[in-house]
Amino acid sequence: MTREGTGTIGILASRKAKKVIGIEIVPEAIENAKVNAQLNQCDNLEFWCMDAQNGAKKIVGNKENIDIVIVDPPRKGCSLETLKSIEKMKPEKMVYISCAPSTLARDLEILQGMGFKIKLVQPIDLFPMTTHVECIALIQRVKS
Repeated sequence: MTREGTGTIGILASRKAKKVIGIEIVPEAIENAKVNAQLNQCDNLEFWCMDAQNGAKKIVGNKENIDIVIVDPPRKGCSLETLKSIEKMKPEKMVYISCAPSTLARDLEILQGMGFKIKLVQPIDLFPMTTHVECIALIQRVKS
């Protein structure tokens, strides 16, 4: 059960995770996510209202132990600074949800240069009869 808004990915992840940090720049989305978490009796979520770049830097600065990162950026993809912060987190896995295959390809190339390996990319046609396609990529950190 959820209200309209955000938090769905974090709520689903919280069922398997010890702790989930959700980052979103839109204040109303954060408020909806908090309500959704409460409606779903999830108490292991934190929601931060800030852009992803600053949120990722905060996670690194707080020395949070991050196993998995899930990103769902806008069409412009992730900033290089955000990707560099994710690299510093040293997650074992990453899930990248993309609404723009071209920026997904760009970001995957950058992540490969940072020591990540693409395990799977699955396109999903959520909008039939349009040129838009969503993609979900599973990325794994390569052991050194």
